[in-house]
Amino acid sequence: MHINMTSRIQSEKLSYHPSASSQKSQSSVSFLDAMKQAKTDTVTVSNTPDLKKVYDQLSPAAKNVLERMKSGKHDIAIKEWSAFCGELEKLGAISEEDYFYTRGELQMVPLGAFNPDGSFSQYANPPLSSELRNDNRQRISGIEHWSVNQYLSDSDWSGDPFQYLNGWHSTLLSWRSELSLMKNPDSSPMYRNFSPITEQANSCEKVMDVVKNLMQIK
Repeated sequence: MHINMTSRIQSEKLSYHPSASSQKSQSSVSFLDAMKQAKTDTVTVSNTPDLKKVYDQLSPAAKNVLERMKSGKHDIAIKEWSAFCGELEKLGAISEEDYFYTRGELQMVPLGAFNPDGSFSQYANPPLSSELRNDNRQRISGIEHWSVNQYLSDSDWSGDPFQYLNGWHSTLLSWRSELSLMKNPDSSPMYRNFSPITEQANSCEKVMDVVKNLMQIK
């Protein structure tokens, strides 16, 4: 399915983000841009950070989160996890994209991908909450951006970050598998670009691996 990217749809429940490959309007500032502007004193590190140095620079609150996770406690609040991921990003243990994809307070659900000819293929059956899907079904069909924020409530959070990341990772991969099997009337693949989904799934794996390695450091 192809959609025309013409008008920007505003909603109190939704925030939309442009694809990394699309051009941003000078009159609008995306959520990612706003968050980037809010971040200061970012530490510049290599692509392969020394996790021992990262651990040593974590705040007492962040180390407390690690210790509780290591002890098997499932009492990590969403805001604690988000702040913890923010420290990991600032120290270079994860990328800025990893932070936005895994911080827990919201899920950035990709709605489609751009094709080589510049057209936009909208993904079928995005994993949206029933409330968001029912309230905004018509709005989603005409947006100009490729993802939508799905905010998590306390009831959606178990207190176990690994359970959350594993669950979202599985959801993304199952959805990608479903989309890969869809065909056009001429039997050609309906979708060829799954990178927005794959990138998020990879971020979930990466953050889990980083945290597990940090938990082994004393």
